[in-house]
Amino acid sequence: MKQNTKCRQCLLGRDENRSTCVWGEGNKKARVMLIGEAPGLDEDCSNAPFRGQAGRLLNHILEHLGVNRDDLYVTNVLKCRPSNNELPGRRETRDCCVACRPYLDQEIHTVKPRVIVLMGGTALESWYGPKFGGITKHEGMRLPGNIPVVAAFHPAYVLRAPSKEARLAQALARALKLAGIKVKTSGQEGRMFEYEVR
Repeated sequence: MKQNTKCRQCLLGRDENRSTCVWGEGNKKARVMLIGEAPGLDEDCSNAPFRGQAGRLLNHILEHLGVNRDDLYVTNVLKCRPSNNELPGRRETRDCCVACRPYLDQEIHTVKPRVIVLMGGTALESWYGPKFGGITKHEGMRLPGNIPVVAAFHPAYVLRAPSKEARLAQALARALKLAGIKVKTSGQEGRMFEYEVR
């Protein structure tokens, strides 16, 4: 499916408050693909994923793990910004995820990551379905699939629950190690919270 910046296939695409479809970015041969929820206002304006506060937190964690974000591929399940940065109801969100899935599948097919990190409940549910269970049940775990999957809290959630930064860092470290990428386990001064990478 060709990337269409003016896609109108779902409720979010038809919202006049969004300006474009925001595609993923990063290394097209990345070993790890990070998949979040949806673009926010910063992402809609910059036409790139994870550019706001959540993106800065993600960059902060990756930096302290000794990983360059440019070596990864970062995208979202949903390609259009929800109005007021709030997802519609669960059924409508699921419908939007279904409409956007061919674009995500295309990104996965192009990049061929060794490991996928699903960040947040929306990404997890869109991948495994609503009966699989929520992010708090699965975060940090390696999950089944043709491509190994690791579930992680979304950085936007961690901004609201800062004590979870260590859990996000550990989930990212687990995915990176699973893909054969070396991570730093010491010398992480300046991080927001103390955490150990296992």
